Amino acid sequence: MERLILDLLQHLGLFAIVVIGYGVVQDRLARAPGWVRQAALGLLFGAGGTCAVLQAVVLPSGVLVDGRSVMITLAALFGGPAPAVLTGIATSFARAAVGGPIVVGAVIATLSLVPAALLCAAAARRMDWSLRAVQLGLAGGLTTLAGLATGSLWALWKGQSFISAEVSLPVLAISVMGCAMVGTLLRQQVRRARSERALAVSEAYHRALFTQANDCQFVIDVGETGRFAMRSLNPAAERALGLVSAEIAGCDPAEVLPADRAAAVADAGRRSIALREPVSYEEMVEAAGTLRTLNTVLVPLIDDTGAVTGLLGTSRDITDYRVLLTSLDTARRQAEEAASAKADFLAAMSHEIRTPMNGIVGYATFLEDLASTAEQRQYTRKLRIACRSLLAIINDVLDLSKFEAGKIEIDAAPFDLHEEIEHVISVLQPAAREKRIALFANIGPGVPARVVGDADRLRQVLLNLLSNAVKFTSHGSVTLSVAVTGVSPASATMKLVVTDTGVGIPADKHHLLFKKFSQADRRFGGTGLGLAISKHLVEAMGGSIGFQSEPGLGSTFHVTITFPVAGLTAMAGTERTRLPPLAERLTGRILLVEDVDMNQELIGRMLRNAGHRVDIAGDGEQALAAVADRAYDLVLMDLRMPVMDGFTAAAAIRALPGPTARTPILALTATVLPDDVERCRAVGMNGHIAKPVEREELLATVQHWLGNAAGRPAADQPENPVLAQLEADMGRTETAHLLDLFLEALPDRLRSADTDRPDWTRVGEDAHAMVSLAGNLGLSDLMAVSRALAEACRSGDHHRASGLLGPFRSSGEAAEAAIRAHRRSLSSVLPAALSA
Repeated sequence: MERLILDLLQHLGLFAIVVIGYGVVQDRLARAPGWVRQAALGLLFGAGGTCAVLQAVVLPSGVLVDGRSVMITLAALFGGPAPAVLTGIATSFARAAVGGPIVVGAVIATLSLVPAALLCAAAARRMDWSLRAVQLGLAGGLTTLAGLATGSLWALWKGQSFISAEVSLPVLAISVMGCAMVGTLLRQQVRRARSERALAVSEAYHRALFTQANDCQFVIDVGETGRFAMRSLNPAAERALGLVSAEIAGCDPAEVLPADRAAAVADAGRRSIALREPVSYEEMVEAAGTLRTLNTVLVPLIDDTGAVTGLLGTSRDITDYRVLLTSLDTARRQAEEAASAKADFLAAMSHEIRTPMNGIVGYATFLEDLASTAEQRQYTRKLRIACRSLLAIINDVLDLSKFEAGKIEIDAAPFDLHEEIEHVISVLQPAAREKRIALFANIGPGVPARVVGDADRLRQVLLNLLSNAVKFTSHGSVTLSVAVTGVSPASATMKLVVTDTGVGIPADKHHLLFKKFSQADRRFGGTGLGLAISKHLVEAMGGSIGFQSEPGLGSTFHVTITFPVAGLTAMAGTERTRLPPLAERLTGRILLVEDVDMNQELIGRMLRNAGHRVDIAGDGEQALAAVADRAYDLVLMDLRMPVMDGFTAAAAIRALPGPTARTPILALTATVLPDDVERCRAVGMNGHIAKPVEREELLATVQHWLGNAAGRPAADQPENPVLAQLEADMGRTETAHLLDLFLEALPDRLRSADTDRPDWTRVGEDAHAMVSLAGNLGLSDLMAVSRALAEACRSGDHHRASGLLGPFRSSGEAAEAAIRAHRRSLSSVLPAALSA
C-alpha cells in the first residue's frame, strides 16, 4: 500500500510539473514562432509521458498502470498534432526500454493512442467543446479504449488472450481521471494566459490614449476617507502645467494647482462621486498671456466592489470652438438681417411697382367704360390683359422670394371646391376659345363641395397648370379632372389632373420642369417660374405633384392633396365674394385713407360710381379725426403713409370707445408679403385687398362688409359661416351650450391683458388658448390677434406684445358682443326645440 501511495504521489507531482511547465511555455514563448512552441510542448508532454512510463503505478494485483495515455491525449488537445506525435514517440521508446513479454504489443498500442487522441481533438474543435472536466475525461477514455483495442487485436493475432478487465479497467480509470484533473488545470492556464494577454493589450491601448492624447489628462486617487491625491499626469498635462507626473504623485490637488482650479476640481469630483457619473465644467485660465476656455470632464473610476477608487480627468481647450460658435452665430444673425433687408426691399419694391400698376389698371377700366367703338374696347381690353400679365410676373418673383425666405404661409379656411374649379375654368375660357380648343372640368362622384384649405393657393396652382396647358396646346382640348382617391371620417384625399393634347415635353427636358427660370420650350415665352412655384405650394399644402408627357401626344400633370372636409373643425376664414345683382346692392359711407392722389381719385371714383358716399383722409391722423367726427360703415386703410401709418391708425381706432371701435377696416395697399398681412390682422383689421385694385373685387368685398355692418348678410353670405355650420351639425341646443362655455371662459382669458404689468407667460398661455376657442367659433379677428400675441410672448418680444394688448382686448370685446347676440337669437327658438 505504501508503494501504491508513493507511486500515485509521484504521478501527481509529475502532472503538477507538466501543468506548471505548460504555463511557462505559454508565458515565455507567447511571441515565439509557432514551430518553437510546438516543439517545446512536444518535449514537455513527451518528458511527462516518459517519466510516467518509467515510474508506473504498481497496483496491489501486480498490474502496472501509467499516465502515457493522459499525456498523449492532453498533448493533442492543448498542443496540437506535432506535440501529440512527439509525445507518442517518446512514450513508445520509454515503453520499449521497460521491456517485458508483450513489449511489441505495448509499443503498438502506445503508438495507436496518437491518431485516437488527434481524432478526439479534431472532434472537440468541430463540436466547439469548452473542454470541461467531463469532456476531457471522455476524450481520455476514448483514447485509452483505442489503445486497449489495438493491444487486444495484436495479442489475438499472436495467439494470445485479450487484455483482461483486471488490467484494462484500472488503465481506463486513471486515464479518465488524469485527463479530467490535469486537463482542467491546463484549461485554467490557457484562460489565465489569454486574460493576461488581453489585459496587457488593454493596458497598452489605454496607456497610448493617455500618453498620446492632445488633451490634458490626469488621474486622481480617492481615499477611503474621501481624500483626493494626484496619481499621474499625461505628457500634455505636464507641458501645460510645467510639472512632472512622478513629482506630484500622492499630492493633494490644492498643492499642485492654482486655488481656483483646485476648488473647481474638488467640487466637480465630489459631485461625480455622489452621482457616480461623469461631471463636466468650464473654466477660464491664462496661458501665454491670453485667456483660454477649458472644458473639464471628471469620470469616476469604479472597482468591482462598486467603490469609487479614483477620477479620470480630461481638460480640453475649447477656445477656438467658442470662437467658431460666436462667428457662426454672428453669421446667422447677419444672414437673418440680410433676409430681413431683402424682405423689406421686396415690400418696398412691391409697393413702388404696384402703385403705378394700380393707376394703369384703374384708368384702363375707366377707358373701357368710356370706349365708344369696338376697336377702342379691344385696345383697352388688351391693355388690361397686359397689366394682368405684368402683375402675374411680379407675383411670381415675389412668391419665389417668399419661398426662399421661408415666409410662405398656408391658410386653413372653408371654401367651395366646386366653385373654385368653375372659377378657374371661367378665367381661362376666353384664352381657350381664342385658340379654338376645348377647355372643361370633370368633377368625379363623391368629391366634397366644401373643404378646408387655402383656396387662393390652390387656385394659383390650378391656374398655373391650366394656363400652361392652354399655352402649349394648339388644337384638341384641355381637361381638369378631380377625383377622390381616399376618404377618412374627417378628410378626403383628392387627385386633380390637368390633361392636354399639346406639343408634349421631350424626355431630355423633363428634369428642367420644376426648376426655377427653366423652360422646356422658350418659343412660348414665360418666366420659367410657374411650375417651380406650383411645386413649392403643393408641397407646402402637404401634397405632391408629378407629370407624364411625350412629344406630340400632350402632357398630364397630377396633384394629390388631402383636404379636411368642412364641418365642426373648420376655422374661420374669408371666402371669395361675388358682386350681387344691382337691385340687391347696398351703399354706405366709406372712409378712404390713402396718401397718393392718383389712388384717391381712382378708388374714390370706383366707389362713387357704385353709389357709395366717400370721404378722403391723407394719413392716419386725418383718419382718426374723421372717425371721431362721423360714423362710417367701412374704412379702407392704406398701410404706408406719412405722419401716421395704417397699422398705428387701425390700432388706435380699435382702442376708441363705443361702436366706432368695431367699424370694419380693410387694408388697401400694395404690400402683399405675409408678415404685413399677419400684422394687419394683429392690429384688428378685418381683411386685405391688394393693389392694383380690380373694380369687381373691390366692390364685391365692400358689399360683403357693408352687409355685415348693417347687421344682415350681403349677397346671401352668412354673417358667420362657421356658426351656421355648427348649428346645422350640432343643433341649436348644443350650439347654445358651446357658446355659453365660450362666454364663461372669455373674461378670464382677457383679464391677464388688462393690467399695467402683465405676466407675459400667463398672457401667452391665454392668447394661445384663445386661438382655438375663437377659431372654432369663426371669430377670425380674435383668432388672428391671439395668434400674433401668443407668438410675441413665446419669442420674448414684449415690445410687440405690448402693442397687441389693446387689439386683443378690443377684439375680445367685439367677439363677446357678437356671440351674445347670436346666443340671444338662439334663445328665442330654444323653448320650442326643447319641447319637441
